[in-house]
Amino acid sequence: MTRQTSADGQARLLRYHKAAFLCRSLVALSVLAFHASIFWPEFQWTQWLVILPHTLILPSLIYLFCSTRECERRTILFDAAIFGYYVGLWGFNPLILCIVVCAAIVTSVANGGLTYLRVTLIALASGMISAALLHGLATRPQLSLLSTVIAMLSAFIYLGLLSYVFFIISDRLKKAKRRSKEQHEELVHINNITNAASATLNLNGVMKGLMQVLQKLYPLESVFILAYDTHKTGLEILGCYSEELTELEKSAYAQFTFDLARDHDSLYVKGMEQNQILYLQTIREEYVRQGCQVDQELYAIRPTKSVAFFPIAIRGKVIAGVVFANYVHYMKLRPRDLDKIQSYLLQIGTAIRNVRMYYDVRKTRDLAKRARNQAEVAKRKAEESEDAKSHFLANMSHEIRTPMTAILGYSEALSDPETSEEERKEYTETIIRSGKHLLSIINDILDISKIEASKIEVEDIEVNFVQLLSEVESYARIKVKEKGLDFTLTLGYPLPVYIKTDPTRLKQILFNLINNAVKFTEKGRVGLEVTTSESAQLQFVVMDTGIGLTAAEQKKLFKPFSQSDASVTRVYGGTGLGLYISQSLARLLGGDISLHSKKGEGSHFTVTINLDALDDDVITSEKERLELLEKTKQSDKEGGVPQLSGRALIAEDNPENQQLIKRLVARTGLDVTLVENGREAVLNASYQKYQIILLDMQMPLMGGREAAKRMRELGIEAPIIAFTANVMKHQIQEYKTLGFNSVIEKPINQDKLYAVLREFVREENTLTAHGRVLLVEDNTVNQMVLKRMVLKAHDQLEITIANHGQEAVDLAADNEFDLVLMDMEMPVMDGLTATRALRERGFSAPIVIVTGNIDPAHVRQCLDAGADGHLAKPIDNQALQSLLDRSFKKT
Repeated sequence: MTRQTSADGQARLLRYHKAAFLCRSLVALSVLAFHASIFWPEFQWTQWLVILPHTLILPSLIYLFCSTRECERRTILFDAAIFGYYVGLWGFNPLILCIVVCAAIVTSVANGGLTYLRVTLIALASGMISAALLHGLATRPQLSLLSTVIAMLSAFIYLGLLSYVFFIISDRLKKAKRRSKEQHEELVHINNITNAASATLNLNGVMKGLMQVLQKLYPLESVFILAYDTHKTGLEILGCYSEELTELEKSAYAQFTFDLARDHDSLYVKGMEQNQILYLQTIREEYVRQGCQVDQELYAIRPTKSVAFFPIAIRGKVIAGVVFANYVHYMKLRPRDLDKIQSYLLQIGTAIRNVRMYYDVRKTRDLAKRARNQAEVAKRKAEESEDAKSHFLANMSHEIRTPMTAILGYSEALSDPETSEEERKEYTETIIRSGKHLLSIINDILDISKIEASKIEVEDIEVNFVQLLSEVESYARIKVKEKGLDFTLTLGYPLPVYIKTDPTRLKQILFNLINNAVKFTEKGRVGLEVTTSESAQLQFVVMDTGIGLTAAEQKKLFKPFSQSDASVTRVYGGTGLGLYISQSLARLLGGDISLHSKKGEGSHFTVTINLDALDDDVITSEKERLELLEKTKQSDKEGGVPQLSGRALIAEDNPENQQLIKRLVARTGLDVTLVENGREAVLNASYQKYQIILLDMQMPLMGGREAAKRMRELGIEAPIIAFTANVMKHQIQEYKTLGFNSVIEKPINQDKLYAVLREFVREENTLTAHGRVLLVEDNTVNQMVLKRMVLKAHDQLEITIANHGQEAVDLAADNEFDLVLMDMEMPVMDGLTATRALRERGFSAPIVIVTGNIDPAHVRQCLDAGADGHLAKPIDNQALQSLLDRSFKKT
């Protein structure tokens, strides 16, 4: 409380200090203006050496370095002396003398009373005497109109500020007095309630005393006390007090109970469980019939008109609830009344707890003993879990730091100019490999957090099983080749061609098991066997000839945050999460993972998943599998980087991601526009047509969700693609509901990106370099640069140059051009005027404005003039290449 009071005092002093600074600054500026009106254009530098520092510099110095009352008083004395000096300097004019003396009297009395007034007047007189001695005793009987106006305005402003300050002080005193009175009344009521609550251990006596106090303040008719039962599974009414209830009704209430699980929608259960005040001023029977069954039964005992529920908490834990119910008159309680009643009821929380303890001592002892036992068990389990997680975190730190060391070290090596090209290639491959390893660790951590939160989801989509097996085989052969092991793939025919499952999660399981098999096998072989079981399941067996496991090690192998042995971690590394994640995923896919292993002889991990074949199409031999695989590979070769036509809008706030995505998309021939947030994306899409729009989901100012929704509201029909790391099933469904056409997962996979672009943007035809281009530019250097850039992109184009807009209009009247590159600022006729003139004469070829103005309003102005596009200076080679590709393609 003392600290709070001190803080309030400091705050008031700071506000006073700011007000004094404002007042002093206004007066100082007025004095400066008054000096200027009297002495200008006469100039005596000795006078201004005093005037300028005092009026322009001193107020700021005082504000910065003088923040106490004593310092403020010294400043007032100094000001009085200076203003006395000014009175003599100006010439003793009656008006000015009166204003200065009155201001000094008011200021000094307000700050220090009559004693301080005497000191102030002495300082004022001293200043006047000093001026008379230095400049002579002169009088100025008349002032100019300007000087008089300045002096009067200064006086009005100064007195107005003082009046406002006095008003604020008076108003605060009145409010403080009113608050003090209200607080006194509340303390009296709280004291009465506390006395009533502590007078007896009889609950009815407590409630009777409570009602006697509250009924004097509010229209309350009855009170009930609700409390948890012994097992904390329900609520019971400990007692009730009301002059409106009969003994039979009180008895019915006393036998009433609430079951927390069954009656979770009840008004009173919600109030207790959520620790919140509930107030219903008007209760109608039709509303009750639509509510919870237990509330209907309670209403049937005695229909109520109004109800107010207040939770009673001690140290943040709800121990009881107080219910006020009116049967005859409606309650009329304001929010302020509810808060006051709640503060009053806090005083009876201890009384209710004491009453309950008085009647339930034995039950409390039993519960305490049981709680101690449970606490010991929980403590033991927590310690075991903590040990496992501590070991896991230490191991995880090592696993993360290892690839990070390689990434940072080789990144620094790449910046060394003496590094050779071969070394650069090797370092780059190491950085990519380490980055992928780091990403796999992060994915494991995210997966296990989703698993423990029961939020991980799996898909159920059509999968080419032959292609999936090929990908797993290719991955396994690469891994075993790195370590010099043999690999065998054994397939038990028949096998389905297409199945329904989650291909990403299935490959994740198999890749993890293959990685483990390779990691723990120093020599020999790793094998994969795939068959179908009689129980309609696919079965994958990953086998190795590695170190194997004992029975004790196998028991804790599938537990999170643990590995079979600490020595294994030191030798082979790893996070200890892979098998736990794999088993959890296998179970989500309708199967499981089992293990057969023997120390020193290797291990067999068997994965089963549901076999949900789409049709009866199966392969029965290795020849059929290889033929289908060859067709699949041929189909993949037809993919690659598509050649597309049109514009792409990309919204991404991260600079590195911007350049990566722009590079990947621009390779397709699309003209890329980059923006940093959803708001800019909506603005661009509203005046420029795009063939595809890619939105990051999390951006400043406006994210992807809001941007996509706004675009669809504006009638923008272009395909909108989301790229995000949040790609769970329900999230993808949400994106499609918002208007997205597809989703690309981060980190971005090139094949996935190009597949989406190929799906939503039409393929570009083969390009030709024949055509005529009109360059309209007044600067000769820019003419040569632009011509060179165009010919470098398409060396067989015919280039014609116009030096200004009028020349371009004349040339277009006598010649045919396939494209016009129009500068904006030119003599004779500017680019916008020339564009309008060409369109008015029926010129239909594309016109692209070339300018350094790239703000959206300017781009819209170009389009309104009839231009087809916009190139920003300095011209980007890639953007120009894309423009020429679109303009000179084969028809």
